[in-house]
Amino acid sequence: METLEFVIYPDGRVQELVTGIVGSSCAEVTAAIEAQLGQVMSQEQTS
Repeated sequence: METLEFVIYPDGRVQELVTGIVGSSCAEVTAAIEAQLGQVMSQEQTS
Protein backbone atom coordinates (compact mmCIF):
# COMPACT_ATOMS: atom_id res chain seq x y z
CA MET A 1 0.00 0.00 0.00
CA GLU A 2 1.33 3.43 -0.97
CA THR A 3 0.81 6.23 1.55
CA LEU A 4 1.81 9.87 1.92
CA GLU A 5 1.64 11.34 5.41
CA PHE A 6 2.16 15.00 6.25
CA VAL A 7 2.97 16.41 9.67
CA ILE A 8 2.44 20.18 9.92
CA TYR A 9 4.30 21.82 12.79
CA PRO A 10 3.20 25.03 14.58
CA ASP A 11 6.16 26.92 13.06
CA GLY A 12 4.96 26.09 9.52
CA ARG A 13 7.39 23.29 8.72
CA VAL A 14 5.91 20.29 6.94
CA GLN A 15 7.32 16.79 7.28
CA GLU A 16 6.42 14.40 4.48
CA LEU A 17 6.58 10.66 5.10
CA VAL A 18 6.22 8.30 2.13
CA THR A 19 5.79 4.54 2.43
CA GLY A 20 5.29 1.84 -0.16
CA ILE A 21 7.06 3.65 -3.02
CA VAL A 22 10.58 2.52 -3.92
CA GLY A 23 13.48 4.39 -5.51
CA SER A 24 13.17 7.27 -7.93
CA SER A 25 9.41 6.73 -8.19
CA CYS A 26 9.11 8.35 -4.77
CA ALA A 27 10.67 11.59 -6.02
CA GLU A 28 8.38 11.58 -9.06
CA VAL A 29 5.27 11.15 -6.90
CA THR A 30 6.20 13.88 -4.42
CA ALA A 31 7.72 16.49 -6.78
CA ALA A 32 4.47 18.36 -7.53
CA ILE A 33 3.47 18.44 -3.86
CA GLU A 34 6.89 19.70 -2.78
CA ALA A 35 6.79 22.42 -5.45
CA GLN A 36 3.53 23.72 -3.97
CA LEU A 37 4.74 23.52 -0.36
CA GLY A 38 7.89 25.57 -0.95
CA GLN A 39 11.58 25.10 -0.26
CA VAL A 40 12.72 21.58 0.61
CA MET A 41 15.10 21.87 3.56
CA SER A 42 16.28 18.25 3.58
CA GLN A 43 15.49 14.81 2.22
CA GLU A 44 16.29 11.36 3.53
CA GLN A 45 15.73 8.24 1.46
CA THR A 46 14.68 5.27 3.54
CA SER A 47 14.81 2.52 0.93
